[in-house]
Amino acid sequence: MNPPGPLRKCPSANTSRLTDHAGRTRPRRPHRWLVAALTLTVLLAGQWMSTAHAVAGDVISTTSVVVPDPEDADNPYAAAIVALTGPAPATTMGVLPATFDVHMGYTPAVVAGVPSDPNGDCSSPVPLPDRFTPLCRTHDLGYDLLRAAATDGRPLGSWARFALDRMLIDAMQRSCSNPACDAAARVARIGLSWNTWRQFGGPPTRHESIPQLVSTTVERALVDRHPRTGTTTEELS
Repeated sequence: MNPPGPLRKCPSANTSRLTDHAGRTRPRRPHRWLVAALTLTVLLAGQWMSTAHAVAGDVISTTSVVVPDPEDADNPYAAAIVALTGPAPATTMGVLPATFDVHMGYTPAVVAGVPSDPNGDCSSPVPLPDRFTPLCRTHDLGYDLLRAAATDGRPLGSWARFALDRMLIDAMQRSCSNPACDAAARVARIGLSWNTWRQFGGPPTRHESIPQLVSTTVERALVDRHPRTGTTTEELS
């Protein structure tokens, strides 16, 4: 029986060095999953910025008259959107569908001749100038018109949401008188356009979590879904 050799200490689970086949030690490398996660984050951030800029250029296009899609010609909520985004927004109250108050739980307030959501605000991850608040309240009313139309079972086409976004950004830009305000309007424009693009130009969704924001962005990037029915391009073909 051979005499026992010298005892060898088992490597600690917390060691920060590894041993290769030649017996040499080498530093522990970062976990591959961490590197992959960081790389994916950078790629997604770059994709988000490029997409948001591209969509902002498409959504905020100049037009003098908002024309509803033919499918929405007899939809009373389409008439309300056209009035709100037109030169005489106060006329919105005269064409506001009776079901709006029932669905949304409030009556629009008219301030300086412009209807708005009295409890609305600028939902933004970065602070925006106070002068934008009444503009955001009118935009919130417009989004509630989209939600009410969908609740009625007759959602409006993407033209309506684009028109509301254009109305808000144009009003923000007109209200600005300094470079800081102009920069804030540009940031709002990108965020607003990305959000509309992400939701396929359909009725806005309230109170989304961060995982929902990520998943819907990925879905929008991969799937071309019909904004009214939710049907994908593959299913239509």
